[in-house]
Amino acid sequence: MIIAANLPHIIGGLAEVLAVVVCIDLFGAYKQNGINTLRAVLSLIVHVVISVAALFLNSTFDNSAGFPMALLYAAKNFITLFIIYGRLNLKIIYPTIFIDLTISFTSSCVACVSANLLETASRTTLPYVTLFIQVSALFALIALRKKADSKKIMLIPKIIPKRIFALLLLAVVCLSAITSLICINTDEYKLKANLLIAIVIVLSIILACIVISLFFNVIAKQYFTSASQMMEKQVELQINHYDDLEKMDSEIRRFRHDYNNHLKSILSLIQMEEYSQAEEYIEKLQKIKYKSDTMLFYTGNKLADAILADKSSELGDNCHIEYSGIIPPSIENVDLCVILTNALDNAAEACQEIESNSMISVHAGKQQGYFVMSIKNPTVCTDNFYDIPPTTKSEKGQHGMGLYNIESTVKKYNGQIKVKCENGSFELMITMKI
Repeated sequence: MIIAANLPHIIGGLAEVLAVVVCIDLFGAYKQNGINTLRAVLSLIVHVVISVAALFLNSTFDNSAGFPMALLYAAKNFITLFIIYGRLNLKIIYPTIFIDLTISFTSSCVACVSANLLETASRTTLPYVTLFIQVSALFALIALRKKADSKKIMLIPKIIPKRIFALLLLAVVCLSAITSLICINTDEYKLKANLLIAIVIVLSIILACIVISLFFNVIAKQYFTSASQMMEKQVELQINHYDDLEKMDSEIRRFRHDYNNHLKSILSLIQMEEYSQAEEYIEKLQKIKYKSDTMLFYTGNKLADAILADKSSELGDNCHIEYSGIIPPSIENVDLCVILTNALDNAAEACQEIESNSMISVHAGKQQGYFVMSIKNPTVCTDNFYDIPPTTKSEKGQHGMGLYNIESTVKKYNGQIKVKCENGSFELMITMKI
């Protein structure tokens, strides 16, 4: 009689365990080929036995068995899952707690709403509502397992930090407690109100922690995205640089081939005493130009070579880069890319405003354990200043950050940056400890 009256609890409990098993399989927490059939059957029998024992315990001792009942209810799902998988770990415990709390919270909400609409006691409707939700959750997870891309879903536990998941579980507990308190009819309104206020405060703290954690995660993601983009830029620069080197090598080989043929032709004309034709031949050769569009730099740092070559190719005919010195390879590639690209971009923009031929002078070297670099370029600015100037461009949100990015990078090396603008010449000087 007791089992028949509480049949929704038993069936719903089995449906919930199956839902947890499907969820664990969906997220790839259990990596073996399959679940042992004997273990599965044994676990379901044990689950039913524990559920029936809890019912008899509750009916025998009435409300005095509240604590043992709570222990049995908390333990039965974990015992069942331990028998199925032969072990318990966080990847199994987390889905179990999450599904159980979510079902409890949803059941409480639906039971509370239905009780108010149908004017029935929420305790009467709660077992059937819980059974319906447990069965619905099972079928929903089965449908999701069949249709969803398992590889993408398996990435979710790796993406969500464990602390966020734990905070979400606590939030669901608080929400479930609030719903349960709302559904309880009691004369102790002050106690009920105080409990609700306490739970709301705890829930607010939990949500604040979640928001703060997500905020820091967004910042970290933005940082690593920027670093990744910078690395991609470095790779692109180096690939382009090596392509240019290959083109230069091909052009040199072609020149050598033609050069040998021309020498043989001139020698033949001289041997035949056709001096006028030989002279004419030489004059024609002088008009042939073997020109490469690639400007090569040798700084001692391959990335610096690539950046200088890339920026040089972007300059017009009225501007060129003159380089001297050595750039040590001990500087991090990301930092070197920030310094050189921003400095050369600023210098190139300044040279574009000058109508006459202009030159960007770059000098680098090591002095007493420090890396020193100077980048000088002409400018149309007539003001004299000796500090980082504010941007003069209209879109201040998108411009004027180059020098500040350089300064931030240089400070990582306990270095300093100096700027000097006077007599139509702008100079950026960098000193870094290496």
